[in-house]
Amino acid sequence: MAISLRDYQRKIVLQMLNFNTQSLDVKSKDFLDENYWSDQWKVLIYDRTCRDIISTLFNVSQLRKQGVTLHLLIESEREPIPDVPAIYFIEQTNQNIDRIASDLKKGLYQSVHLNFSGKVERAFLEELAIKTLQTGKVQVIKKVFDQHMHFISLEDNLFSLGMVDSYLSYNSPFLDDIAIQKLMDKIAKDLLSVMTSFDAVPIIRTPKAGPSQMVAEKLSKLISDHINEKRNFFKGAFAHNRPLLVILDRTADLATPLRHVSTYQALLDDVLEHRVNRVTVSLQEASQANKHKIYDVDMEKDSFYA
Repeated sequence: MAISLRDYQRKIVLQMLNFNTQSLDVKSKDFLDENYWSDQWKVLIYDRTCRDIISTLFNVSQLRKQGVTLHLLIESEREPIPDVPAIYFIEQTNQNIDRIASDLKKGLYQSVHLNFSGKVERAFLEELAIKTLQTGKVQVIKKVFDQHMHFISLEDNLFSLGMVDSYLSYNSPFLDDIAIQKLMDKIAKDLLSVMTSFDAVPIIRTPKAGPSQMVAEKLSKLISDHINEKRNFFKGAFAHNRPLLVILDRTADLATPLRHVSTYQALLDDVLEHRVNRVTVSLQEASQANKHKIYDVDMEKDSFYA
């Protein structure tokens, strides 16, 4: 049975939920055992971006089987639970550093395991160290990991970088060169997460000139730099045939937006609010005006959907 990118990402999340101590074999799919229950209770803290990443991989009952009793937004007001460890899954932002430092100062949790969704730069780690040392509670932090999974697996063969209006942004005449470079850097870094999650060093092909070539060059350099690091995620990447990664700009890829399949999935996307495998339906009854109901849709559990 072929192993999908979604399975690889699930494996990484499960290892994270087990404090990065359990090595799971993605090829056996034992990590998806429905009869497994963790005996270690924990709290999961995430930001909005990482919530989207997890929501397409696990539902609430599956998280509970992994011992997650609560899952809360890092920006929300949270009550202290001093006898339970907390697993943080967040983006590497200065705002999140400040929130981590605030949580340590308040003594919210027994221990803290920090997991960042993308590659963590040295300057960011230094800032994290300074802010947490100032709290006097740095010993509460047990581990810090960069998980390299900053992308959303919507289906087995479909993922998104979760970037809103990216095409509009890099084609805007009002965007300066520095802003365009930052946008291309982010796309390349997120694609690196996809490659490391899949444990594959791709052969990259792209048309000459334009944003696609810019992304390809940046991604190629990131992969080379990552391979030369002592701790890299490409464990067996050269032991099998390398995949082909074709990067296209939407202006060159005209067929995809014009193609409209006759599926329930396409219909939902056309007529309802559809985001990260969730559909929002407006309730029309007079007593329920301005109210909405949210449905989870997943092709793994609903073959009619796709």
